[in-house]
Parts: sequence; structure tokens; C-alpha cells
Amino acid sequence: MKAIVEYFNGENVQLYPGIIGIKVKKSKEEQIEINSDEELDNISLKEGIAYVHNSTPLLIKGVTSQYILPKPLKLLRIGIPISLENAEQIQVNWLTFFDKDYILVGFDITDSFDKPFAILEFDEGFTKVVLKDEFSGSKPKKEKVKKAKRKKKSAKRSSKKSKAKSKSARKSRRV
Repeated sequence: MKAIVEYFNGENVQLYPGIIGIKVKKSKEEQIEINSDEELDNISLKEGIAYVHNSTPLLIKGVTSQYILPKPLKLLRIGIPISLENAEQIQVNWLTFFDKDYILVGFDITDSFDKPFAILEFDEGFTKVVLKDEFSGSKPKKEKVKKAKRKKKSAKRSSKKSKAKSKSARKSRRV
């Protein structure tokens, strides 16, 4: 099958304090022939980031971030919560990026991000809600509870019980 490989140069851009996006700029494009999934995985990375696609996204390579987008997408706006007092009516402040050409392939959430979540809206109807705890580097470790060892009880061997004798057998003995 024929596929297109687009090569991008990436740079980190601070979108909001604690949210860092990987902004890309297209540098080159080539058409290749792919016969198997192995060939797709073995595509050599000539420049920073490679995006392989035909009519659908096949592979994005060279991105090292906490969240990788399925393909390079233009960031439209970021929603940051203002008030969380009423769970039914959360107030969100929207930062728009319509005027900027921010095409992203991924983003990171750092510890300096002090809100519980963020909403990132991209073109083509793609929206990502990111929870701060989802990407926190220090996840709480669950302590293992040690169980007290129990002694294995072996099955009791039944002693041979004398068979109950019928009345006729008992009578014959007495005589």
C-alpha cells in the first residue's frame, strides 16, 4: 500500500503555566510503499518527527511526551477551570489560539500546573480532557499488606472404624 511520510521539526511551546505543547513545522514529505506492519515499524527517522498516513493515520514517530496526538492537529483553545464550587456548573476560562499557528503532535503536563484538569480543543473535532493526576510523575504507591502465614492443615486420616454388624451377626456371637 502507498503511504505518505511527512517530516516535522518540533519545538516546545508553553501553552499555559504547566502545559507544554510540542509545536511542529513541516519540513519534508515523501511517498513510500509499505507491504507489512514490520516495514511500518522499521521506518527510519531521518528528521525530528515523522507522521505516516494514507487516508487514515498509521504511525507517528519521534514524539516523546506524556500525551501523543493521533496526528498533527491545530490547537484552537484551552479551557482552564475557574470555579469548582458547584459540580453541576463548573466555570471555565477559555484561552484561544485561533490567531496562532500552533500545530501540535503532543503535550506535557508539569507539576507547576495547579488546576485539577484542562480541556484542549483541536481542529477536526478532536477534544482532550486532561486530568492533572493522570500524568503526575509521582503516583501514590500502594503499600502491600502482608498477610499472616497460616499453617496448612493436613487432612486427618480416618482411622478404620469397625463396621456396624447386623443384628443377626450379633446374636450368633452370643450363643
